[in-house]
Amino acid sequence: QTNQDFKAVEALEEAANQFPTDGELEFRIAQVYQGLDNNDQALKHGQLAISKGHLKKPSQTYIFVAYVAYESGKFDLAKESIDQAIADMKKPDHQALGLRQAIEEAIKDRDDRAAKAAAQQKA
Repeated sequence: QTNQDFKAVEALEEAANQFPTDGELEFRIAQVYQGLDNNDQALKHGQLAISKGHLKKPSQTYIFVAYVAYESGKFDLAKESIDQAIADMKKPDHQALGLRQAIEEAIKDRDDRAAKAAAQQKA
């Protein structure tokens, strides 16, 4: 089945090259990579999808990028993406709000650890 996923990526990448402004194709590539547990490629193609635009559901793509960035420890990118997703939604759903809260907590924890480490270095 993994071989089928790689064939799907090849076909989608070929289509994406034929339609360079179609972000939806990049988003589909990102989803396949996420299914293959390749967050680096999933994030890369998710961001390409956003930059290309022409997405059927932009907020869904932003949530996807936020989630993959969060899972990859790229909390600032995750925060930027989830904030954009929520801004694009007429009424933010529970999933988006919960993800934003998790991202904000991760940023706070990261910043607290960095401040504590800096204080210990000074001591």
